[in-house]
Amino acid sequence: MPVSAPTNRLGLAQWIVSPDNPLTARVTVNRFWARLFGKGIVESEEDFGTQGTPPSHPELLDWLATDFVANKWNVKALLETIVMSAAYRQSSNATPELLSKDPQNRLYARGPRFRLDAESVRDQALAVSGLLSKKMYGPPVMPWQPDGVWLVVYNGDRWDTSKGEDRYRRALYTFMRRTSPYPSMTNYDAPTGEVCTMRRIRTNTPLQALTSLNDPVSMEAAEHLARRASESGAPSKTAGRLFQLALVRPPSKAETDRLVALHKQAKAALGKDASSANKLLRFSENLYAEDREIALVADSRTKPAAWRYVPADPGAGWAGAEFDDQAWPAAAGAFGSGRRPPDDLALPVKWDADQLWLRTEVNLAAPLPERFRLSVRANVQVELFVNGVQGVAAPWERSGYYDYAISPGAAAAFKPGRNIVAVKLTRNHAEAASQFFDGGVYASRPLPAAKLAGAELDRAAWVVVANTVLNLDEMVTKR
Repeated sequence: MPVSAPTNRLGLAQWIVSPDNPLTARVTVNRFWARLFGKGIVESEEDFGTQGTPPSHPELLDWLATDFVANKWNVKALLETIVMSAAYRQSSNATPELLSKDPQNRLYARGPRFRLDAESVRDQALAVSGLLSKKMYGPPVMPWQPDGVWLVVYNGDRWDTSKGEDRYRRALYTFMRRTSPYPSMTNYDAPTGEVCTMRRIRTNTPLQALTSLNDPVSMEAAEHLARRASESGAPSKTAGRLFQLALVRPPSKAETDRLVALHKQAKAALGKDASSANKLLRFSENLYAEDREIALVADSRTKPAAWRYVPADPGAGWAGAEFDDQAWPAAAGAFGSGRRPPDDLALPVKWDADQLWLRTEVNLAAPLPERFRLSVRANVQVELFVNGVQGVAAPWERSGYYDYAISPGAAAAFKPGRNIVAVKLTRNHAEAASQFFDGGVYASRPLPAAKLAGAELDRAAWVVVANTVLNLDEMVTKR
């Protein structure tokens, strides 16, 4: 400890950054070097001990650390020194000879070339497309993610996709759950947050290419990037604009020719597939179906629907559309009984039997809605049927409302006119315990199909090209 240092946390801090302590400065400059070159001079950033990796350039590491301390720990000066160096400013192109001698570029005979971190992969696509929000600070947000990722037993937490520009905020603001990280970031080696991680080990797997080509966030970015670039006019100019936006350099003639050829092929294919072309042109509208949500059977959060119900087995065919339920009593609201229902859930309909059968009528007009789902809050087993076809079987308890996608077979059972939604409830607990059910059925209004004129078909094909360029497909860059 420095002689003048107090014996408290301030003294510890002074000891850590003492010029006589080489470790802190060496670790710090090594981490900044790793951010810029992809790997540290000591590759094991988390371990400078005997079990770690020896430095590739020990004298360089010592000099940078000494200079860092001499400049009073000035991070800006350190970064300027590194990025202005000849090593950093080299081309990242690699010859076969260099690759054979130094495949990992530990000797720095070429400039750094490595994949962005998981969060930056998403941010870069959004920035290039013009979607990235510059909004700063505030609580975490929930951009789009696939249904069912948060399907946690005995937990009512749900992923509610954010609205407006919050959908496009930097990945730094994405809500993180240690047991269920954001899926696309997992594919790009983002840690779960369960342990402290000094560095990420980059992998190269087919899942990463599949993510960047198929993930809805990437497709949405491609849609908007194509819209930005397609204002340029001729195909060669559009290809050049698109390439420049994504790669920050103009394409070569060969690269332009490949993009124009891909656009021509995509346009020919989409001309025979109007449905796919329409989805590409309106990908955002298709993706955010919740913006078009309608309630077919409302739950208690608004005005609950009327259900017919019976606590005794009604026999075969009870869930079908032709079953006669006119003798059943009817009521609107949540069903249940017991001493401890949730505080915010009234139980106007008493139910204390082991099972309960429910039916309600839904009238639909053509064209039918899409993306049917059950939203339910219950501590009982729930089975849902549409015109006699089972659509959901959920044995779990939910303290809050949770969405279950209705199976494709049951969704297909909906038809214009009269439909029957039937639910069977089965007690999970002993008779003395509480039981409750409050559910509704929701769907999304369909998007009307647009008639594809020449300009729309042309832009849909550019979405395919934009998605390929965002993926940095080597068939485009030939690098």
